Amino acid sequence: MKIISLLGIGCCILFGLQSNAQTLVGLSDSGFVSMDLTTCSYKILNRGITSDNASDGISTFDARNQRYIWETHDNASHNDIIHLTDAATGKSLEDDTVPPLRMGEIEYDPVNNTIYGLGNYTFNAYNLSTHTLSTVATYDSVVSVTIGNTCFDTVTETYYFLKSNTKSNAFLMAVAAHTGKQTLINIPNMAMPEIDKSTGILYGIDDDGFVSFELSTKKYTVINGLVPMTYYMGMSTYDARHGTYIFSYSSMGNGDYVLEIDVATGNLSSCSIPQNYFYDLEYYDKADTTQSSINQALPRLLRIFPNPSSGENFSVATEGFATGLPLHVLVYNSSGILEESQTIANHNPSGMDISLGNHGPGLYQVIVHDGITYKSAKLERY
Repeated sequence: MKIISLLGIGCCILFGLQSNAQTLVGLSDSGFVSMDLTTCSYKILNRGITSDNASDGISTFDARNQRYIWETHDNASHNDIIHLTDAATGKSLEDDTVPPLRMGEIEYDPVNNTIYGLGNYTFNAYNLSTHTLSTVATYDSVVSVTIGNTCFDTVTETYYFLKSNTKSNAFLMAVAAHTGKQTLINIPNMAMPEIDKSTGILYGIDDDGFVSFELSTKKYTVINGLVPMTYYMGMSTYDARHGTYIFSYSSMGNGDYVLEIDVATGNLSSCSIPQNYFYDLEYYDKADTTQSSINQALPRLLRIFPNPSSGENFSVATEGFATGLPLHVLVYNSSGILEESQTIANHNPSGMDISLGNHGPGLYQVIVHDGITYKSAKLERY
């Protein structure tokens, strides 16, 4: 346990560390680094990779292949370079060159092995398998994104970013990854958003402290009002396994820290780190490779019937899911907003009935998962 006085809060906060193994990886002035949150120990994995020319917040993570993905700008060629780094060893895996100002604020989509990012007027996709860059959508005005404030929902294929409006205001936007359609999520000034894909809840920091926003109900909650505002922009990540939000924090001359917040309770824990130790940190779940291999071995397509449907109820097949685990059902509309969320403790192996309620006609995405296997399908309602 540690007691650390946080400048600007005006009180002391008691910090405790979680017992389960948790690892962060990222860039620093000294090289590519990792940190064990359970012991607060850190090490340099590769001194040949540094944060030189790397933009704050422009990193993402491929959990399936355990790759840290980040971007730099080449001043000589004026191109941008996407770097892939092995999270376990720090070894450089691949460097891909892309035109400048096309892939700002990158986020990784494991379904298509694709990176999404914003340009000045465009929303773009870079496929890591084919090494091709494509423009998903072109906008009429400049996309004023606040640096280091993006996240990606791999379940709904939705890219979220904080859009600058004025010097004092910014709003969260949702972008459908396959169409580029933008939808306003009316949460002013939520910085460093991270999403829990199993619940459809966004977490971040604003003037009120550490907050959450439930996309389906639009419920806004202040989880902890004593979270310091002197954070490093874009230095956040989310640990879905333990339900914790993690970000890098500066105590204004008294050292830097990594803070971890339990999203259920608001409890804080911390590790002190050298100044400028982490740029663009990402959570590295070493157990995720096993889960991903299970996902790949099973069919991803979910069977829904009837489809199209005009009634309130529809059925989904449940083959391929583990027995004894509860099934979670999520229904999203075409804008990526969660409309229905249900949990079935004991599911029938042959299928189960789901109610869509009184939601109107349109195209919906239905996701069913048991925490290990995720399946999805489109449902058309007329």
